[in-house]
Amino acid sequence: MEIKLRILLVGAVAVAAGNAQLAAAQETQIKSLPDVVVTATRTQHATTDTPGASYVVTREEMASRNLTGIDGALNTVPGVFDRRDKGEADARSSITLRGMSDQKRTLVLQDGMPLNDAYTGAVSFGGLPVMDYERVEVALGAGASLYGNNAMGGVVNLVTHMPDKREFTYAVGYGDGLGSDNAGHNLRRTYVSLGDKLDNGVRLFASLGETHTNGYRTQANIQSTAPPAGIGGAVPTQAATGESRTIIGEKGSNEWSSNHAAIRAAYDLPQKGEVRLAYQRNAYEYAYGQPKTWLRDASGNEVYGYGSVREASFLEGAGARVRELYQASIETAVGSARLKLNAGINDSATNWYVTPGTSAATTRNGGPGTLTSTPMRLYFSDAQLTVTPTPNQVLVVGAAWRGESADTKDRSLSDWRNEETTGSTTYRAGGKSQTFAPFVQDEITFAEKFTASLGLRWDYWQAYDGYADSVGMAGYPMQYATRTEHELSPKFGLVYRANADTSLRTSVGHAFRAPTVYELFRTRTTGGITYYSNPDLKPETVNSWDVGGDFHPWKGAAIKPTFYVYEVRDLIYRRTISSTEKEYINAGRAKGKGFELDVRQQLPHGWTVLAGGAINKTKIIENKASPDSEGRQFENVPERTGHLGVMWRQHAWSFTGLARYVSKRYAEDDNSDTTNNVQGSFDPYTVVDLKLGYQIDKNLKLSLSIDNALNRDYYAYYQAPGRSYFVEVSGQF
Repeated sequence: MEIKLRILLVGAVAVAAGNAQLAAAQETQIKSLPDVVVTATRTQHATTDTPGASYVVTREEMASRNLTGIDGALNTVPGVFDRRDKGEADARSSITLRGMSDQKRTLVLQDGMPLNDAYTGAVSFGGLPVMDYERVEVALGAGASLYGNNAMGGVVNLVTHMPDKREFTYAVGYGDGLGSDNAGHNLRRTYVSLGDKLDNGVRLFASLGETHTNGYRTQANIQSTAPPAGIGGAVPTQAATGESRTIIGEKGSNEWSSNHAAIRAAYDLPQKGEVRLAYQRNAYEYAYGQPKTWLRDASGNEVYGYGSVREASFLEGAGARVRELYQASIETAVGSARLKLNAGINDSATNWYVTPGTSAATTRNGGPGTLTSTPMRLYFSDAQLTVTPTPNQVLVVGAAWRGESADTKDRSLSDWRNEETTGSTTYRAGGKSQTFAPFVQDEITFAEKFTASLGLRWDYWQAYDGYADSVGMAGYPMQYATRTEHELSPKFGLVYRANADTSLRTSVGHAFRAPTVYELFRTRTTGGITYYSNPDLKPETVNSWDVGGDFHPWKGAAIKPTFYVYEVRDLIYRRTISSTEKEYINAGRAKGKGFELDVRQQLPHGWTVLAGGAINKTKIIENKASPDSEGRQFENVPERTGHLGVMWRQHAWSFTGLARYVSKRYAEDDNSDTTNNVQGSFDPYTVVDLKLGYQIDKNLKLSLSIDNALNRDYYAYYQAPGRSYFVEVSGQF
């Protein structure tokens, strides 16, 4: 299989180190530490010894790049697609693995606790500062044998930082567009953290962070009908599916702000044990500035509407979300075994957005709108016991419980610009689900060089208390009966460690995704069409197989290829019943296969070259909900991704240059949106990001980043960010 990576390498100078001696010591330490991953098997292994492909993105590597959010740390991991269509201001960013479209098919954890929300399975990455994390671990392939729901494409675990000594860290930065109006203007970012390790084994950590930007105009106002004679200024364009359209102006700049606070405490126990308590609050909010019309009448006056096109078509509403994480964990020795207990709450009590009305009464100056709020909560607990029955065997047994609830409500607004002007409730829906699961995994090393692992998990899933109410409409409210399902998820893996420089691996496994509260219970009637949920939906399932290896053929080289195949059944789609009715059903069957490659080469004088990419061939085999999608590529999944970059560190100077390529994506399941360079299209693109740093002394570093350095103009549904700069002052005491 030929890998075609359209990529560009850009170089020039620098990333962090202090004075010359400090830089050399840090570089030696970083190179000598092996990448150790826990997520892949729930026990510590080098990434070269896991039965499936696994990766670790270190704190040092994240610091060498100007990352918009923690999700961006993974856009150099083959098989991972980080979707962030509007840069800093993207409230729908997501991480998907191996072509499993939509965040709900990839499980994201923080210190082992699920971040996927209880309503749609999405993950909010807003307000998660990169500097709060020690590393990010990725385990590709079916992960349900150890983690259950959502782990169809794999598992991502964000591991938070805890200090080993007294430390104070700060970062202050400012950025703006650089010869481009399509970039986050007036971007301000601050971060501060304080940590300490006391003599009695207590470790403490606290951090605060904020980000603000005035944003940029991400959306044009596009209409299917052109203005009548006498009104000028409109510009012809196309829809992504090729139909003629007309641009009549621009919607307001997408303004964005986020903030973060965290406090963690840990107490070291004997034999590398630990008790930890943590609280974290992440919040973001967004709004839109004043829109801009391009239309003028014969007298030169601004025009915001004509015919059926109203001024409301220029408007976008605000939104906000606050997520609080509460977590407690303990790891301790129990005789010769090790016990891990982990529990937490993922609570989003504040989660709302505003939709301006569509009537003539809604204008830039106010008028009716709708406030949609969806508070949700996830409870989680996990117990794991690791024993070594024989010197060549590691046995993991455990159990997990996960409970989820979500309720959504629409309320009328008298003024769409003010979310406090609420009136009556027009719609509400919600429900609950819970999962209980025992699991076991046995690893056995035999013939000295072979390690086999067999995992098995049984998930008992229940959905209950479901309801929907389009207030005042016939047939409502609706109450849904309790549903139960169970899923058995086995996985087998084999690793052959030929020598210190070569290992081969293969695995085969099964995973699933339970339907969300949204898919099960959110029935509503709007615009004359009833969109039915389906409380009888079955879980989606995948069977997957992969084979690969880790090779170090010469000094400083690391090569990791992986080939994989999978088949998905019972994909959930929305089918059309009639012109006034649509419904979710289990309608789909699909296949995927792909090849991933990661290559790194360390060179003299502080240089490292990194390259990699993936080809991911996906195809819908059967879809009775949408027959036109059969034979087509998955939605929102690029067939090819790739990256090529250099990192350099020499004395006080450092530099990272990285080029990333993403091929064409499709928003329509029949792949009919083939037109590029128009709003609504997902264009192929190559972007180049640069970061130059200078360590003035041990406590002070200056850095300059240039993102999208070649000012690549493209659409990722919205107008994607153009070239921008970011200057930062940071340090650690």
